[in-house]
Amino acid sequence: MSSAWYSAEFVGKSPTAEKCGGKLDQPVLDSLNGDGAVETHLPADGFQASDRLPGGRNTGCSGRPASGSDGRPESGSSGRPASACSDLSCENHPEMILDTFCGFHDEVLCQRCVTLHHRFCTGLTALSEMKDLAKSKDVKRSVKDLTDARERLIKIKQAKQEEIKRIDHETAQAIKDLEDFRELINWVLDRMERKGKEYLQKRHKEFSEDVKADLATCNDTLFSIEKQLKKASKEESEKGNLAKRFVKLKKDAAILQKASSIISSMKNTEKSRPLIKFTVDPKVEQFARSLSWYGKDKTYLACEPAVSFPHLYTVKADNQFDIRCKGERNVCVISDGCQMPDGTLLLVDEANVCMKQLDVLYKLVDCLKLPAKPLCIAHVNDGTAAVALDTGADSVLQLIKIGSKKSTLDLSFTVYGKCTGLASDGEFLFVATINAITQYSLTGDHVKDIHKDTNLTFGKVVLGIDRETFWTISHRRTVVALDMSGEVLGSIDAGETSDTLSIAMDNLGHIFTAGHTTNSVTQFKHDFEKLGAVLNHKNGVKSPLTLVFDRIQRRFVVTMKGKNVVKVFDLK
Repeated sequence: MSSAWYSAEFVGKSPTAEKCGGKLDQPVLDSLNGDGAVETHLPADGFQASDRLPGGRNTGCSGRPASGSDGRPESGSSGRPASACSDLSCENHPEMILDTFCGFHDEVLCQRCVTLHHRFCTGLTALSEMKDLAKSKDVKRSVKDLTDARERLIKIKQAKQEEIKRIDHETAQAIKDLEDFRELINWVLDRMERKGKEYLQKRHKEFSEDVKADLATCNDTLFSIEKQLKKASKEESEKGNLAKRFVKLKKDAAILQKASSIISSMKNTEKSRPLIKFTVDPKVEQFARSLSWYGKDKTYLACEPAVSFPHLYTVKADNQFDIRCKGERNVCVISDGCQMPDGTLLLVDEANVCMKQLDVLYKLVDCLKLPAKPLCIAHVNDGTAAVALDTGADSVLQLIKIGSKKSTLDLSFTVYGKCTGLASDGEFLFVATINAITQYSLTGDHVKDIHKDTNLTFGKVVLGIDRETFWTISHRRTVVALDMSGEVLGSIDAGETSDTLSIAMDNLGHIFTAGHTTNSVTQFKHDFEKLGAVLNHKNGVKSPLTLVFDRIQRRFVVTMKGKNVVKVFDLK
């Protein structure tokens, strides 16, 4: 390459020259110092090195050849107008023209690209020195390939546009079908309600008329009896002739017989009359319980829980499992328990100062020694639980990393007051003490006091399924519900809660309390209505200490005083 554009040759010792194939543009060469680093210099003619056309001619920033004072191109210049260079502009540096080919990367470059990114590449060639830059057949083939690619892309674009239209149409149709289905359900329910009301009102009218007729008969008969009684008192005082007395006796007998017949028939009618009430077909009720999707494609309504009618749980079966750790000398005293999202059960043993981990089959898999006597435990997130430790007047909250078969102690911090209940929503810890419920961060920072009341004594705490309410045991024979602001929403007043040590909640929001001396587990609805006792002494429950509801397998897990086992009740 004899052109002045490649007027310098690297020889011998320069490592930069060896990497670059031995030749560089003179401006690029001028910008390299001894160690190969790039320095910024302007050539003597005032133009940047990258503004040179092949052959050493200068261009302005627009890529046009320099002009003389009369506006014409300088002698020897190509005289190409700016529009002629527009297709040669560099995409990364629009003010520069493409004048170099990098054979190593198979790219056409401007001088700035060469300087910044390709100065060490081999096979740099000026376009002006390349022979047969583009054969006509190659150009034709390239145009044909581009045309084919354009047509294919146009077809794909049209297909995608049609797909968007189909998606819009399918979505609109699905929404319409859903609305039509809702209208159908509404029509069926409206019709059922209208027909049902007509039938109930008809029955009401029939029964009312029958009862009113009976009332009229009763009134007539009572009137006759009263009339005869008045005549009897009058004739008793007069002691009239025997004929009148005989006639009176016969009339009395006839009225008495009529009254007896009326009384007997009315009693039988009252017993035989059917009750007026509304009942649901069991199949319809079962369908409503399980309804959670619409349509043929089973479009799940994940944001809405399945419809569920409150019902009292009953026991299908029960079993018990040993929870003693190897080497323990004390009988287990389980002060609290919780369940992790994967079904793992965690129980804190006050007597043996440890946390016991049970798998989904209720088999003991780990026993973690604790620094102090545990009071309460709560699930925090998928791999973390928190245990409240008794340290005297105050308590220490100990976070624990829960493994599949091994757990380890983590961060701990002190909270004010003796902890009586503990709950968490995954972001914060809610600590119940004797007269207050307080919110803490997972690092131990005090966030706020949710509720303080010297008239209430708080016990165990459970967080509602909406994560916006608390249910806590009070030693004033009540279970109290509070919201996050501390406002009391209501309470359950029941005698068996006076000795309650544990409280639990299922995934439908039902509340369960375990009575220590009543040997029972009682179920309440979320609106504070009592449904009844689920467990009692007949189920083998005696002095329950801890109650956990297994939400995955729908079971009660109960620990009892003086027992080294957990008793598990399968529910239906």
